[in-house]
Amino acid sequence: MKRISTLIASILLSTAAFGGNIDPRVEYQAGGEYTAVLNVGNSQWRLLPGDGQDFAIQLDQNCQSSAAVPAGLWLLTRDADGKPELLAPSQTVLPAGHSGHVAVAACDQAQANELALPASLIEWLSDNTGAVYVE
Repeated sequence: MKRISTLIASILLSTAAFGGNIDPRVEYQAGGEYTAVLNVGNSQWRLLPGDGQDFAIQLDQNCQSSAAVPAGLWLLTRDADGKPELLAPSQTVLPAGHSGHVAVAACDQAQANELALPASLIEWLSDNTGAVYVE
């Protein structure tokens, strides 16, 4: 019982020290809580599959996107029509007015405000990840 009390106190003190907003880079572990990283600044993906063979994908200029994806943890899910989307869980800090949903589409099919990715990357993410960390 004392261990549980100590653990709860430690968590509460940590949260208070950060003003209630915990830096996700400290909170989440690569390969544990997320298996892909998107660096928005340079359009690069780092994939962290379960077999330990990490690799990077640099998107070329033919696959650019106007979608704004705020930094933080995102879940790769499907929308009501079965199309892939990134969904922000409650702990991801979003700018005012952001819906917490970012549609994902293949480079040659992406519309405005959709995250454009190569179809093969969308397929890999769908098959191998549930969480993406956006830097």
